[in-house]
Formats: sequence, C-alpha cells, structure tokens
Amino acid sequence: ARLRTDFNIFGPKTADLSSVQRKSLMKQKFEQAGVPAARGTLVRSLDQAKLFAHEVGYPLVAKPDIGVGAANTFKINSDEEMERFYGSKPPVEYLLEEFIQGSICTFDGLTDKAGNPVFFTSMTYSHGVMETVNEDRHIYFYNLREIPAVLEDAGRRLLKVFDVSERFF
Repeated sequence: ARLRTDFNIFGPKTADLSSVQRKSLMKQKFEQAGVPAARGTLVRSLDQAKLFAHEVGYPLVAKPDIGVGAANTFKINSDEEMERFYGSKPPVEYLLEEFIQGSICTFDGLTDKAGNPVFFTSMTYSHGVMETVNEDRHIYFYNLREIPAVLEDAGRRLLKVFDVSERFF
C-alpha cells in the first residue's frame, strides 16, 4: 500500500487500509453489506468488558483489533477469566465478540478491474484458527465442489463494500 501510495499505482493506498486492518471497522463493512457478524465491541476497561459480557453472555473471544490470524486471541468463559485476561493483556486495543459455535467456510478468489469475481472457491476448515494456534493443533481444509448460494451472495456483497478490484480476496 505504501508503494502504491508513493508511486500512485492502482490498488489500495495507505489511507484505505484501516477497514481491512481493524476488525472493528470490518464489522461496520459487514453491517453495511447486510452480512451477519458476531456481536462485538472495542473495550478499553475491565468494567466495559464485563458490561458487554453480561449483555451478550459468555463465552467471548478477545482479539487484538489490529492483528493477523489468531495471535493473542483468547476465549473467555467467565468474569474470573476476564479479570485474569485484563490483568495480563498486551497493551493494544482489543475487540470482544460473542463466541459463535460453527464451522469456518471461506469465500476466496480473484476479481477483475471492475471488481467482478473471475474465479472463486470456498474452503471448509476442520476447526477454528484460534483453537489451532492456542492449542497447537493440526488443521486441514478442503474445497467445496458447490458453493452455497447464500455464501456466494454474502461474498459478492462484501467484495463491493470493501471495493475489492483486480486482486485476490
């Protein structure tokens, strides 16, 4: 992005990165696209975190607002675990989300210059990335032969709101 900005090259510039780097801003894009996402909020204090926990219920997932994969991501099951987390959390902004039990099914591909997918596929993961990282598990995934229409529709709406053009997603 820095090179694209410095040399005015087609594609996302540094000013465009916050909505793909910050999970809290990604949630806003999902809402804009009408795609459901886990309820979540940035929390800056233990009191704020407990308030959210009592509103949504445990378990919760705490993840750095800016981060990749599941590094420094934790599942929190109680007020006591929340207190321990806040007693030792890294000094970065954290997003708390409700924990959703389910399977991970992706929408990946390549768009043309107009933002239309020219190729897309879907992978289903054996289990969550957070569990893989935190529990040192092995993970596998497989591609679906047929992509569910609801997933493709959600993926296409997200491509539009994130303005993904001429690149992989």
